[in-house]
Amino acid sequence: KSLPKPKPETRWEKFAKAKGIVKRKKDRMVFDEATGDYKPRWGYKAINDDGSKDWIIEVPTGANPMEDQYELRRDAKKERIDKNEKRQQRNMEEAAVATKMDQKAVNRGDRPNMNNARALKRKELENQILISKNSTASAGKFDAALGGDLKPRGVKRQFAPNITDTSKEKAGNMSILNKIVGKNGEDLVNVRKAIKATKRQ
Repeated sequence: KSLPKPKPETRWEKFAKAKGIVKRKKDRMVFDEATGDYKPRWGYKAINDDGSKDWIIEVPTGANPMEDQYELRRDAKKERIDKNEKRQQRNMEEAAVATKMDQKAVNRGDRPNMNNARALKRKELENQILISKNSTASAGKFDAALGGDLKPRGVKRQFAPNITDTSKEKAGNMSILNKIVGKNGEDLVNVRKAIKATKRQ
């Protein structure tokens, strides 16, 4: 069994490492002066969950006095949660791409490069889109075209120039002739079998 590999760093971990930000551990429980009891700093029944327990909220200067401040706080919290979930999903996708690149680099014997992670992710996504388009019964020929669709890159045919060197043309013709007749000029048809077949007829 192989040793566990270190997890790829997230964007925040890279930023903190570059800026020299050190994580300081905080106590989980905090004393709440309003209730006179210790409450968690975050999570369920936190000391400052979302401000919904405040019996009065001061309207900020310049804000609409008819707006519901409780609803604004709930909406702001919901937006923060959605933003964190999107960031977490992005970090997971980038970590998966980085792990895949590391595995490819290990198979080739190269050092993994993190700079091409986003380009590789986009290239794989484009390939998956093209594959899904060709998975229909008509191979995507009669599908409705959407705006900004990727066009599949076909194989570019290369034609020989019309005017070439005679030696090259002769060599090409001889190669075709050798494929038809044979390299050493041997007969491709078995003469004995051909004679027997004609006698039977």
